Amino acid sequence: METVEIYDATALEKALSELAQVRQDVEQAKARQDAAQAELESTPYFEVVQREREYAKQLQETGAAAYARVCELAIAAYQETGNKKPVPSVTIRVSAKPRYEVAELTEWARDHAPTLLTLDTKLADKIGPSMPGAPITMEETVSAAVGRDLSGYLED
Repeated sequence: METVEIYDATALEKALSELAQVRQDVEQAKARQDAAQAELESTPYFEVVQREREYAKQLQETGAAAYARVCELAIAAYQETGNKKPVPSVTIRVSAKPRYEVAELTEWARDHAPTLLTLDTKLADKIGPSMPGAPITMEETVSAAVGRDLSGYLED
């Protein structure tokens, strides 16, 4: 059984004070990080790093295009020759994937394989409560939200 804490205004205010302090510390750390990043970006070395990053990105794009072209040519070679190893370092993989019309398979499954039909629980959560006779009840969940401005809880 879940233990429920008894309401204690002092404990709540203390917890808010701690949360306010952590939020302030995070804000200050982020400001220091932003300042350090701005300082770093103003150095000549950062410009070199940025150029190298851009060059590496261009090389990755060029490599991806070259890879795609090799695959395209290898598939063409396979389709013409049937050879699954058209050149060293290139292998053709052939796989089979089921294809069907969803409505047709659903109709078939009702009679022959009802275990294929599964419940869409997300959709049931959304529309189920408005469906008369559906065995669905609503369960309340209690949660708390804390405002962004907790400056009143900061200790001076």
